[in-house]
Amino acid sequence: MLAETNYIGMSSSFIENLSACFNSLSVQDISFLNEKKTQVAYNKGETLIKQNAFAPHVLFLNSGFAITTLETAAQKQINVHLAQQGDYIGFSALFSDTYRYSATTLTPAQVCMIEKEALSKVLKANPGFAWQITARNWQHEVRYLEMINNLSYKQMRG
Repeated sequence: MLAETNYIGMSSSFIENLSACFNSLSVQDISFLNEKKTQVAYNKGETLIKQNAFAPHVLFLNSGFAITTLETAAQKQINVHLAQQGDYIGFSALFSDTYRYSATTLTPAQVCMIEKEALSKVLKANPGFAWQITARNWQHEVRYLEMINNLSYKQMRG
């Protein structure tokens, strides 16, 4: 990791300028999230999260690219998603104690690590914000279902 900086007390525009979904939040909610996050710089090839590891944060990718992978029981790695600026990584951590997949940077990246309890509190208090994230997650779900469908055709014997 290159650097770690806690932005407590910094301007609320730090998050606001990076993603349109944060624009629906009040200044108080953005300040609350700023107090409950840590900004980390990663080099290319560094692991952001590891499948089945304890999950205290949801990651927000401020810049760069990362690949999320799923390790199967057969010790195969499946590339699940190419994350880019504005994507959440490990969002399922809100509903679990562990990460469901791994993520590795493909380029140098700036990552905002948000405490999952804080993000959960803000989501519950802001239905518009929650709806925007749900819509984004739905787009990912459609892609995952297409991937599963494609994999099932590859496994058919002919």
